[in-house]
Amino acid sequence: MLLRRLVCCVLAAHVLPRNGRMMRHANDQLDAVVPPFQMMITRADASEVLATRFASEEAPLYPEYDENYDVELDLDLPSKRKLHRQRGSRHLDSDPIEIGITPTLDGETPPRRPGMTQDWSQKVKPATFNYGRGVGYVTTQAVESGDVLFSIPFTEIMTTETAHQGRIKVLLDANPTLPSSIALALHLLEEKFRGEASRFEHYIESLPSIAGLNGTIFYSDKDFEGFEASHLYRVTQGRRQAIKNFYEALLGPVTSTAVDPPLFTSDQFTLDNFRWAMGIVWSRAFPLSKSDEDAVIAPVLDTIGACVEADCPETRLEWDTRSQRLVVFATEDYAADDEVRLDFSYKSSALMMLNHGFSRPAPWSQVETFDMSIFLDPNDTLISIKSHLLQTQNLTMNGTYILRYNSNSLDAEMMKSLKTKLLSAAELDKHRELFEPTSDRPILSLRNEFVFTRAVLLSCRNLLKQYPTRLEDDRQQLTALENQFGGRVPTDRRIHMLRSLVIEKEILQHTEQLVLKQWQDLLTLDNPNVLGV
Repeated sequence: MLLRRLVCCVLAAHVLPRNGRMMRHANDQLDAVVPPFQMMITRADASEVLATRFASEEAPLYPEYDENYDVELDLDLPSKRKLHRQRGSRHLDSDPIEIGITPTLDGETPPRRPGMTQDWSQKVKPATFNYGRGVGYVTTQAVESGDVLFSIPFTEIMTTETAHQGRIKVLLDANPTLPSSIALALHLLEEKFRGEASRFEHYIESLPSIAGLNGTIFYSDKDFEGFEASHLYRVTQGRRQAIKNFYEALLGPVTSTAVDPPLFTSDQFTLDNFRWAMGIVWSRAFPLSKSDEDAVIAPVLDTIGACVEADCPETRLEWDTRSQRLVVFATEDYAADDEVRLDFSYKSSALMMLNHGFSRPAPWSQVETFDMSIFLDPNDTLISIKSHLLQTQNLTMNGTYILRYNSNSLDAEMMKSLKTKLLSAAELDKHRELFEPTSDRPILSLRNEFVFTRAVLLSCRNLLKQYPTRLEDDRQQLTALENQFGGRVPTDRRIHMLRSLVIEKEILQHTEQLVLKQWQDLLTLDNPNVLGV
């Protein structure tokens, strides 16, 4: 017992970062960590935005779908849904593949995949290739909504629970706040190096190499030429750095001789191997909920088609303890040979690019966002008072603001937080109007509205100036490239990157228009704090 306590203390002490807290996001553990764009306001009245900078080491790790700038798909009419299912995520120039064979992006053909035995996949079969995902599946017969599509034996499924059955349990127990994505990646590496002793051996052998992964963290500098100023590049760099940070934090404990033998040798736990494992988790783990906190790595679910439209029916899965299978139910009617796609509609294009290397063909405002922070000059004499006011609302001086695609109004939390940061000494006694508004648009003074408008406007314009190309040129180039594929799903990385680029620029331009309209509306607004000027 004493030895176990000593081992746990050693492991826990190694994994915690220098600032004493584990690097993780509070809401989403599957997708990792990138800082939002940040601006600094250098005067208390925000009359000038002096400089731009990115998140510091203290910024929260940023993984989730609702924190990426997001894009969405136009809704399809019900009459077009069958056609959309059949072509939605299909590789455009590949023929149906043989059962059990997984083509990869680098041209390799891995061994036969496990899990496609007739006893549990009665109503689906591999027949397509999904760009950025892998093998796609179609129905073998007509299936009605509510019927079982397929089921997967528990013994074929990797979860955080099965991770605790391995030797890495001692590390996971000592560090219960490790993100689930990290736990799954370590689980994957442990089973990989167990070889024939692992019940997941055949499945792991079927997984692609790093060269076969299509998430943007695996893109080359050449792939990102012309995109260096983009939000996509920024979040990609953030994720790359996060992987390196986690690797360096984990290297000590997982190779420590406090565990005999060590969990991994130094030859096994390399940065490249860890990058591969994280890439597999992000691209192959299937979320059991929209929070992504509970995710599994399993055959079929790991590459099945992704439905990204706004009207995608929510995926229905059930753990059947009696049959010891994870059961997947149809949530719409299928004809024979229809492609099966499960719900990914809640993920932004930026997140799908990070994980899979594909984006939506058209934006959807509910998920497409751009995160930005606007900081006050630390020399502001009122900063401690403003910080206290924000804390009473569970907000911080370093909080991020969400810019939404095609939104009808600016984010309410953004207006509350930023207007508080921009309070003058004379306006401090009016702060309750921001926290307990008596109207849809809380207004403290014309001055406060002016500096708020200017701060948001200059932030957006400074961001847009950093791009080497104009939005109009990007749209023209994107249209020309898409026309080459004739409506099929493009396999050109540049097309998917351009889609993301266009959306993030459209979000910034739309935010400019929103804040200018709010300023113009002041001319006709019947508000005493404006009329008293």
